[in-house]
Amino acid sequence: MHKHPRRSNLLALVVITALALGVAACGSTKSGSTPRLTVTTTTTGAPAAETTTTLEPESGIGRQYFVYAPIVGECVDLRAIVHGKAVTTRALPGVDGTPKGDRQVILRLDCNLPHQYEIVASVNAGLPSSPVPSNGELVLAAKRLCPEAFGTYIGIPYQTSTLEMGWILPRADQLAMGNQQIGCTVLDPKAKLVGTVREAKR
Repeated sequence: MHKHPRRSNLLALVVITALALGVAACGSTKSGSTPRLTVTTTTTGAPAAETTTTLEPESGIGRQYFVYAPIVGECVDLRAIVHGKAVTTRALPGVDGTPKGDRQVILRLDCNLPHQYEIVASVNAGLPSSPVPSNGELVLAAKRLCPEAFGTYIGIPYQTSTLEMGWILPRADQLAMGNQQIGCTVLDPKAKLVGTVREAKR
């Protein structure tokens, strides 16, 4: 009995097509491909905790001072007022922590929280009250009076410390009342401080 040539050709075509589809299906799982997977853990589980790469207390923490009287041992930041809250002004502190204008404040923090400055001394500039001392004169007084207090507080001389000395100067309204108290501060120019540096010897 003769086979029908068209039926044989059609059967061969079906077999070849089936094989080609099978190879293509297998090829979709080759290395380098990206198969679609259904992952349900992101929708059924609790959301992952948010992480941060900066050490920065929340803007609502601490006590704000527009006029600050430095007290030895206090830990503070220089902050800007934004929408009623004290937000950070810079990633790293500078030596001058004096608030500028009514848009900046001193924020007093728990020393265990990251902070810019720790007060190592409160010294009187001892300058004539009239005319009112300039910022430049107060800075010179700070540079003269603060290093010794810095060394006493830290436990090693300022010249050998890896930490830096800074200052918080009295504001114009304080100076007008004869208040020349300068807050001598310690800071780390490369990072925020965490914990007290009293007797840190570094």
